[in-house]
Amino acid sequence: MKKKQWLQSLNGVDDKYVAEAAPTGAAARKRSGKSIRLISILAACLAFVLLAGTFALFIPYPTTPPSVAAYANSPYYSIIQKFNAYHFEPPTFKNTFDYLIHLPSLAWEQVEDLAPGKVESSEAPMQNGSYQEVTDNQVAGVIEADLIKRSDKHIYYLSENVLHIYSIEGEDSRLLGRYNLAQYGVEIFSAREFFLSADCTTLTVISSYTNKTGNARIPYVKVITLDVSDPANVTELSNIDVSGDYLSSRLTEHGLLLMTTLYCNKPNYADERTFVPQVEMNGEMQSVAADQIIAPDELSTASYTVMLMMDATGQSVIDSAAFLSYSQDVYVSRDAIYATRRETAYEQTDGDYQDYYTVSEISCMKYGADGFAYHGSVMVNGYVLDQYSMDQYENTLRVFTTTEHGTKQVNEWGLMPAPVTSASLFVIDLDSMNVISSVEQFAPQRETVRSARFEGNVAYVCTAVQQTDPVFFFDLSDPTNITYKETGTIAGFSTSLVDFGDGFLLGIGRGSNGNELKLEVYTEGEEIVESYCQYVRPLCDYYPEYKCYYIDRENGLVGLGIHTWDKILYEEYHAYSYDNYRYEYIVLHFDGERISEVLSATYPDANYDLSEMRGVYVDGYFYVLGGNHFDVKPLAID
Repeated sequence: MKKKQWLQSLNGVDDKYVAEAAPTGAAARKRSGKSIRLISILAACLAFVLLAGTFALFIPYPTTPPSVAAYANSPYYSIIQKFNAYHFEPPTFKNTFDYLIHLPSLAWEQVEDLAPGKVESSEAPMQNGSYQEVTDNQVAGVIEADLIKRSDKHIYYLSENVLHIYSIEGEDSRLLGRYNLAQYGVEIFSAREFFLSADCTTLTVISSYTNKTGNARIPYVKVITLDVSDPANVTELSNIDVSGDYLSSRLTEHGLLLMTTLYCNKPNYADERTFVPQVEMNGEMQSVAADQIIAPDELSTASYTVMLMMDATGQSVIDSAAFLSYSQDVYVSRDAIYATRRETAYEQTDGDYQDYYTVSEISCMKYGADGFAYHGSVMVNGYVLDQYSMDQYENTLRVFTTTEHGTKQVNEWGLMPAPVTSASLFVIDLDSMNVISSVEQFAPQRETVRSARFEGNVAYVCTAVQQTDPVFFFDLSDPTNITYKETGTIAGFSTSLVDFGDGFLLGIGRGSNGNELKLEVYTEGEEIVESYCQYVRPLCDYYPEYKCYYIDRENGLVGLGIHTWDKILYEEYHAYSYDNYRYEYIVLHFDGERISEVLSATYPDANYDLSEMRGVYVDGYFYVLGGNHFDVKPLAID
């Protein structure tokens, strides 16, 4: 017995622990039941999770915008609804399961996108006085802001946020005073252009800046009014803010018109500042009234064209209004503002393809001494290039457009041929706001409108594809029987057309290649439009904005800034290179027979912005301004 106990002790295992570790009988059954229940619970939980996950895979994605009923009491509720619909993006897939099914093909499309070779889709002044107009305004009596204005004694010039005032004394001319405008402690401040009052004592500067509100940066335009009666002591009279990016402005008999563009990509409907234009009135920022916001049923862009009427010096606001879903250029007549809205229209065709074409809605906002009044809108085919493509004349609006028509794959953009373009002319009755006559697709296919100009019953337009163009003359004296002539295909194209008087049309543009300036004079022949004479300057660039040119029809002068260079032959290398880059301001003279260069001011060490170079001819001298440069050159005209 002792021997047996001793042998068991050598085993080193206590039977009690063995029994606990491997129970038998009732104890084992009890523990086994608990384990089974635990496993069952875990399995049920897992099954529930799997079932819920599977169910979640098939939950439909929302196909309608979220509710904005919480803002039903807002005066801007209809605007909120339109923004809500515009910003909502319908889902591409029905549910998560549908997305997972298409995931492999989406991944493959991304790989394909990375593969090489893939193609992706001068009028009389408005009032009597010492004011002398410099800018060649589009509409008589409607003055456009510019970087240069003058009186009979002074030249006012704006460059890099500094206003410069110079005397007009020929070779004895001098700087009389400067005023730095960038002093408001705001971000990205830029003084854009200005107006000079008729008595030349007040100057109104249109400026832009950004203001940080929370995480958003909201653009603003600041209208700054200065007292310039003493050029050596310029002082500020007032400044007024309006939300948006600067678009355009005019000085009219009814006051100063200011137009801005405001984009609202992330609206917070609890904060009007994020989706309604703001205007400073009586020292406080106020929203444009809801009944003064004109909007289409469906938005094509989340942007406003904001219109402000101020007193002539820009010190007080008379009225405000806005077009929603408009963001292109505007044209201003003596009693109306016209804004364009471009969109794409679709036509369903057989199979997997559909045709599309471009249309534009042109809306009219009348203005007068009492403020703004909406007049109506009209749809035309194509898109409008700029303000010079529109003209109001004898209760009609004439418009040139570029029309385009193409085909795309349904529900996606694939590699399809480029849209076919041409040009059209529409005449709109302003009483009914209906098109009463048109000449559609008169230009060769693939051409687009590059420049246009209206002058009474005559219209001119240049269309081009690449570096060739025709120029058209239209006779609009009978809107029911519009006729036209053209030049046929010629080298280069005009980015600006100028009625130069005496039956001559001046085109300013590019020559046979992209590095060539061409000014060409046209005249109307019996059967065609003829090229009368031209000036070509190779190896140079210019700025295509019309206000950058000095146009003097009385003296036959055209002035503009250019950036030019030389082509140099290195004989030891038997190769050409380009060098001697420089800025110049050139003046051309048309004497009725030919156009030739009569003055050139060269600035080899300057780093100019071509859009800021300006010039003006006064009593036998030409004044050239660019940056801090002020040159006076004698100029004799035969």
